[in-house]
Amino acid sequence: MNQTNNLKNENTDNRSYSDIDITLQPDFIARRISELRLQSNMSEYQLSTELGHCKSYIQSISSGRSLPSMSEFMYICEFFKITPKEFFTVDEPPSLQISKLLYYAKLLTPECLLTLVSVAEFFSIYSSKS
Repeated sequence: MNQTNNLKNENTDNRSYSDIDITLQPDFIARRISELRLQSNMSEYQLSTELGHCKSYIQSISSGRSLPSMSEFMYICEFFKITPKEFFTVDEPPSLQISKLLYYAKLLTPECLLTLVSVAEFFSIYSSKS
């Protein structure tokens, strides 16, 4: 068995794909898009149309018949408000809600960000008392 086959058999669920050849996991992109879609409570049809494609676009990716182009991949990341790094990070991926919160927090003015931090601190204290 060659080294490539050995790598294919390794469990890579707790590692980042930054140092692993993505071609060793050809269905990763399809699974990850499906995961994000399900977290957003969207059907394949809904996501396809939200991305501006025909209704079967996401289904063809999910089934492994096709992969998104690089520009479409970037648009998918933008749609889910995650970075490409977050897309490929499989060790403790942040929840979709945390990713969205970080995305919007980066757009805030310093004053609004300070308010958001204060609200988060309040809810953190309130949640720990419950």
